[in-house]
Amino acid sequence: MVRKNRNTFIKIFPIFLLNFLLIFFTQRSEAVVRFGLQTNLSTVNNKDVSTAPSATETLGEAYFMVQLQKESKYYLTLGYLQMSSVVPISTTSTSYFSSGSFYGGINIFIYEDAVSLGAYFSPYVQGEYSEGNSEVEVWGGNAYMLKLNGHPRISDHFFFDISLSYYSAYYSTRSVTTPVSTVTNFGQSVIMPMVGLQILY
Repeated sequence: MVRKNRNTFIKIFPIFLLNFLLIFFTQRSEAVVRFGLQTNLSTVNNKDVSTAPSATETLGEAYFMVQLQKESKYYLTLGYLQMSSVVPISTTSTSYFSSGSFYGGINIFIYEDAVSLGAYFSPYVQGEYSEGNSEVEVWGGNAYMLKLNGHPRISDHFFFDISLSYYSAYYSTRSVTTPVSTVTNFGQSVIMPMVGLQILY
């Protein structure tokens, strides 16, 4: 089973709290808030901590976009991305890697309210790596993400959320008593097709 960060709830909860506060304040200025949830459409290939050429990824994302001012096409975006990888490193051994991070950035709607481009940065990403039942390595790094979003309208307040993202992370710090892997740093690059639901306030 893929390992997950132990404190996922603690990490995600501030997003929902901040989302509530932003909704409260932006309603006074008549700006728009969009809240979205996404998951991956299929497995994707990447270069991961092991030397294996590919991994099976499970992705989950929660975010909100706050219009900078009424009628503006620019939105401030804050979110949380959770990723879990299962990587076969041999015919008898499998490695597991999971990571979670908050990110922030900007979205620009380039076609009415139906298509947007986003660029985001995460100053700190935490990941956990293990092989089989080995000790868990805790890694730290940073990441950025570029995203193309499609927002087909369902109703006045609900949209489908279809996106294609490029995610790149670099891990350079490790906390572990007995090292599992032999690397001292590594990069992770993933192309992520995702689908979900977006709510407009």
